[in-house]
Amino acid sequence: MFPNFWLQNKCAPAVASKFMDFSISCVWSHVVDGSGMAWSVGDNSNRTLGDNTTDPSLSYVAVCCDICFCRIESGESGYTIAQTPTGQLYSWGSNSDGQLGDGTTTARSMPVPVCCDYCYTDYSLGKYHVVAIRCDGTTIVWGSNYW
Repeated sequence: MFPNFWLQNKCAPAVASKFMDFSISCVWSHVVDGSGMAWSVGDNSNRTLGDNTTDPSLSYVAVCCDICFCRIESGESGYTIAQTPTGQLYSWGSNSDGQLGDGTTTARSMPVPVCCDYCYTDYSLGKYHVVAIRCDGTTIVWGSNYW
């Protein structure tokens, strides 16, 4: 399995070319492999692994739901946003301030669509908020209003 190969060969330069994207936080990380499948490893107390559990993992586990991703970002407060090749955003993890963008403050242990099914060209994560640019050029912000 690809992620286990990576864990065994951390310094192999040829392996890095198989990643489309990655994101690293203090206690968990994510990678998107060449097929668009997302993988996670580490702490899962905030449901950050996206594998529909709260169990930590010392080896990479697949993010649920067979969604193809091209980009993935980890937020400082224990949440993740990932983008599909068609521009849709999905989120999971801690949601104490609405940072998942699904219209709730419910933590999610697997990817859920960001509200309203917009197409996005870019996004950036803050500690408890997200700023995103829609495909029509408008900017949208969700989550905490603190700075």
